[in-house]
Amino acid sequence: MTKIRRTLNYRRCQFADNGPAPTLESYLRRAIQSLPLVENRSFQLSAKTFESNEWDSHKQDGIYLHLNGYTPDATTALTSKNKNVALSEMDTDQAKDGFDFVEGDMNLRVRGNHLVFCSTHIHESYITRYLRTLFKEGLEDHDRACSLQLDKIAKVEQIRMIKEQGVKEIIINASIYEASMREIENADTRIGFFKALIETNQNLQDCQEEESISASITLKKGRKRDMEITQRRLQQIAEDILDEDEDGGWTIVTLNNQIIRSGEIIVRDFFNFEPYGNTILFREAKAALNTFLNELDAAGVLDNN
Repeated sequence: MTKIRRTLNYRRCQFADNGPAPTLESYLRRAIQSLPLVENRSFQLSAKTFESNEWDSHKQDGIYLHLNGYTPDATTALTSKNKNVALSEMDTDQAKDGFDFVEGDMNLRVRGNHLVFCSTHIHESYITRYLRTLFKEGLEDHDRACSLQLDKIAKVEQIRMIKEQGVKEIIINASIYEASMREIENADTRIGFFKALIETNQNLQDCQEEESISASITLKKGRKRDMEITQRRLQQIAEDILDEDEDGGWTIVTLNNQIIRSGEIIVRDFFNFEPYGNTILFREAKAALNTFLNELDAAGVLDNN
């Protein structure tokens, strides 16, 4: 059976006072203890109902939480298996008695103020919405807990990650108009690539005043033998871009496939799961998320967050 590829993501938890405690983990423990039944932890958000139907907690390991999203009593569309026809009919069906169709779900792993998660057909914004609702219902002193925000890693970690992980590729973007308007002595590394491109191409010179024309350049290692020199050059270009250009318009991908953009780092990994219907099993997600968070901890990603 074909496995399901899912993205594992990291987020740092912040609260209104920017203080380290109480942590998201401690808030979750208290809220779940005060809401022991699934029906207590089921809330309607937008058109769907979200519930934490499974959870697990260990003092050393943090908290695992599984969220289901569904529409009560909804039907699902079916397509005919008979393909030897010019037109194929469709039908609908209901879930078996006592169940609803799962339309999407999320698996969360929380340790202190660190969160890793993977999702199926649910946007990550629902994590914050669900947890704030859970805290409002399950905690008496919920004001600080309900100020929860999930952030990507701040810019202070970008140079360190580049030095430790190396650079796989750099994607730089700019409009032809932006590049042509910048004086060469004031051009940073990113714009410098585009100015050189314009100067060598007559067609680009002719459309320098067109504000709607943009371009993208990808820098990455080729297949030459001396990869060490190429890697050093890529790393230096990446560091120059970080140092000079705060306007965005660039993406740096490390050799560990972490993504760095202006002002943020997107820490993620990928894992192939055995399918369980249209989703994955909670126990498999737990194991993958635990491994991912431990790897981040070992790599020092969590040290300053």
